[in-house]
Amino acid sequence: MTTLLALTPAADSHPAERLALTLGLFALFLLGVSGIWRSWRRRARDQAGLLPLPAAPADPGAPVSAPAEGLYVGTTFGGDWQARVIAGGLSHRSRGALTVYPDVAVIDRPGPGPLVIPRAAVRGVRAERALAGKVLGPGGMLVLTWEQRGAVLDSGFAADDRDRQDDCLDALRAWMPAHTTGREGTAE
Repeated sequence: MTTLLALTPAADSHPAERLALTLGLFALFLLGVSGIWRSWRRRARDQAGLLPLPAAPADPGAPVSAPAEGLYVGTTFGGDWQARVIAGGLSHRSRGALTVYPDVAVIDRPGPGPLVIPRAAVRGVRAERALAGKVLGPGGMLVLTWEQRGAVLDSGFAADDRDRQDDCLDALRAWMPAHTTGREGTAE
């Protein structure tokens, strides 16, 4: 019984000291959250030059591949699998469907709306294991490398059905000129 009493605060401890410590820790927490929020807003302001994103054409034509349901992983700056692009809602990971048309790839996403990648903007396509902080098994996601207003971007999509993902990957690889397609389907 004496052990239990030794672990409880002494009766003469000062409630004002405890209150000051609690308020200090809470203020430190709010300062950290404020710093993260300001950093996120500054990044969005710095990336505003990437906007507006391409709009979906009125008539994209008949799909080249069946829609692949899955996870839109996000978009990063080309070559840096963790440098997320937040402009235009490109960082919002969400469920979606990837459909490849003759001249455009569309990832339908709830919330920020569809991500439209014109064929002319695509610089490469490959199967990858990691992007935007999401790590899957080897070849677990399809990554499109594309150009938007002078910036090279990588957008990732992981389909629920690997066969559908492979169909989309094949359809997108067909966009690439034969002399620029490497083993993984990226521009060399």
